[in-house]
Amino acid sequence: MEEKGKPDKRKEFLITGILSLSLFLITYFAVIFLTGLSELYIAYDFDIPATLYLKGAVFHIQDNDPRWTRDALTSVLLATPVSSFVLSMGAVFVFIARRNKTQLMLYTSIWLLLQSFNMTFGLISENLITQTGLARVAELQGLGQGALIVTVGLAFYLMFQFGAFTARLLLAHGGPTFRKHRYLAVVIFFILPWLIGNTIVLIISGPHIGLKDWLVKTMMLVMLLPAFFVRIPNEEPTSKSPSHVIVVLPLLSIVAVWLSTIVLRQGISF
Repeated sequence: MEEKGKPDKRKEFLITGILSLSLFLITYFAVIFLTGLSELYIAYDFDIPATLYLKGAVFHIQDNDPRWTRDALTSVLLATPVSSFVLSMGAVFVFIARRNKTQLMLYTSIWLLLQSFNMTFGLISENLITQTGLARVAELQGLGQGALIVTVGLAFYLMFQFGAFTARLLLAHGGPTFRKHRYLAVVIFFILPWLIGNTIVLIISGPHIGLKDWLVKTMMLVMLLPAFFVRIPNEEPTSKSPSHVIVVLPLLSIVAVWLSTIVLRQGISF
């Protein structure tokens, strides 16, 4: 019986890894598009020309341009973390509100929450550490060094707590195999897709990869590592996804990466 169960376990984890990696890529580019477009819209509203590329929005005016008013600077630079936060809360609400939860909905909600939350508090932490982007907003608000340290510490704390929340979701709804082989499940669902997915993203982003790219992507580990330590919650049922999902979802992820690369390398402007 033990030997018979091993192939089943390997097959389940293989499918889980493929689905998780596919959703990592799909949700990553979905968050990039949605938050990037919100930033472009706010910039357009202040008559600031901008273009969205793979590595983020580029503004086509100088830092000392009079169009960078206090309101414009605050609104434009906060557009990405605020829209990301709204998206992450939406992902949590939709999953919790649904009575009949499916495996695909679980995986999608987890990665959408992780990606969008990382673009909120991971981005805030990176900006304050490297003194770029939102650090200018903090300077406008007169925040001192102590306040910045507290802000980064609070961001890390919230990321840790939300990471633990997603881990509990996975262990509660993922099924008995996940609960029995908890550490293997964490590596296959969280760590390997994060590692492989970010490698793909960094490769297609081009040769000029800056410190910001590395930091923001590494920040997600603050949310992933708690999965190794959280207490296993009570089991809650979810229905299995249809068998065709294992074929359709990887294809969708390939299309998402391909289209995003083509569109964002050329850039989107309003």
